[in-house]
Amino acid sequence: MTRLAALVTGFGLAAATASAQEPVSIAIVNIDRVLSEARPIRAAIDEVDAQVAERQRALSTAEDELRRLIDTYRQQEAVLSEDSRSQMQRDIVERRLELDEMEAEIRTLINRNEEEVITPTFERVYQAIRAIAQQSDIDLVLRSDAAVFAEEDLDITQEVIDRLNAGARPGPESNLPEPN
Repeated sequence: MTRLAALVTGFGLAAATASAQEPVSIAIVNIDRVLSEARPIRAAIDEVDAQVAERQRALSTAEDELRRLIDTYRQQEAVLSEDSRSQMQRDIVERRLELDEMEAEIRTLINRNEEEVITPTFERVYQAIRAIAQQSDIDLVLRSDAAVFAEEDLDITQEVIDRLNAGARPGPESNLPEPN
């Protein structure tokens, strides 16, 4: 749904509820700020980024080695024996296949992390938002980047961050619902 469509839908919901003579309680939340400031969310994202970055560094090193091997082959091709030329060609093909495998592993890692870490992490964010909305009798929560204008007192971002950070502590004081 586009931002405009979300706004129109939000205003439509607000108008429909308002026409029923019931006040509508609206809040906004800055998701980007939640993702950067909520410790458990930031930790999960950083962990995924670190795993992917490590693999991408290895891939980059392997790509550099392949480039050097190809450059060496091109420079020496005319003076290499047939056996040496064939061996270097096989090495180049083998390295390309290894690179393809490494790229596939990275894609698999990203997909697995999306499924196992990122999706549940975002679900925790949205559960925290829903819990705050329910506790505060908020009818509609918009992303702050979808709102054209909102008073500062409508922003529940810090409450969401605090709730997620409180949920990071082990024990019964945690008030963050676990993902379903």
